[in-house]
Amino acid sequence: MSEETARDMQLRVLLAEYDSLKAEQRSRIQQRDHLVYATLTAVAAVLTVTVAAGRWELLLLGPLACTVLGWKYVHNDHMITAQGQYVRGGMAARAAELSGLNGGAQRLMFGWELERAADRWKASRRRFQLAVTLATFCGPAAAGMVAVWALTSRTPLVLAGLVAGAVAVAGLAVQIVRYR
Repeated sequence: MSEETARDMQLRVLLAEYDSLKAEQRSRIQQRDHLVYATLTAVAAVLTVTVAAGRWELLLLGPLACTVLGWKYVHNDHMITAQGQYVRGGMAARAAELSGLNGGAQRLMFGWELERAADRWKASRRRFQLAVTLATFCGPAAAGMVAVWALTSRTPLVLAGLVAGAVAVAGLAVQIVRYR
């Protein structure tokens, strides 16, 4: 097999890997976006059950739901970002090397990823998205815990639930900030 044929084959394998990564990335983006709706639905369900039952301590289910769904959101978001970095970094450089087009191959094959990374408004959008993500996953849980504190008697079980909820939500908030 000639060197040119071997490079063409490697380039085809690289493009197949790219297609596979983009398919996984699309799937993770859909899952991540659906987790926002699932969280809003879970919060509404917890609130509905709480009001219907007249038992404010049931709001402690909110931190559990928000933490589980929020962690899945963070994980998917992290993987989406890591895949983009992999494409822009190693994959784009390998494509340039294999094609012999240097930087031209990177622009030709991975232009979208490279453009998005160089966007001058990216930092401000990321800060705003961080605030929205914290409000979506940590806000309702924290509000529920404040309501439980204000509206219920502080039995040992309620206090344990509040402490567990606070630890879980604080841990989620740290992870959200860390992965952003």
